[in-house]
Amino acid sequence: RNLGQWKFRIIIPIQFEGQVVTFTSRDVTGKAEIKYRHLPDREAIVPIKHTLYGYDRIRDTAVLVEGVADVWNIGHGAIGSFGTMLTQEQKSLLTRVKNLFIMFDSDATDKALKLSTVLQRKKRHVEVVALSEGDPAELSQDLVASLRKELKL
Repeated sequence: RNLGQWKFRIIIPIQFEGQVVTFTSRDVTGKAEIKYRHLPDREAIVPIKHTLYGYDRIRDTAVLVEGVADVWNIGHGAIGSFGTMLTQEQKSLLTRVKNLFIMFDSDATDKALKLSTVLQRKKRHVEVVALSEGDPAELSQDLVASLRKELKL
């Protein structure tokens, strides 16, 4: 079977409200022009930018990160926004989280700060966790354990 644009990619299902509604994929070769490729919105049950990866598994406290690999490294309590530009639908979902920590890649701290300002108008507790370098997917397991304890995840 011809896999076309999905060849050499990990397919990552996106669940929302208990069902798989779309998927994204990640290149495994390191050579693709587009690292992440999403199912087109017209083919999805719910467009990917109307969801947050891992949203169904959070409770009162969550760490918002950019991508699925970041969520995998941080573990339970992390949610991914598929980039730094959030839609109104994603922002609306975030207002339901009681304690929200935003931890984008180190080169996107300014975007995290802007987002926190917008979300603070609609919720009680939003903080930015700034990384000095790299991204959440690259944090050591010791640092992740310390972060999870500090944030009460």
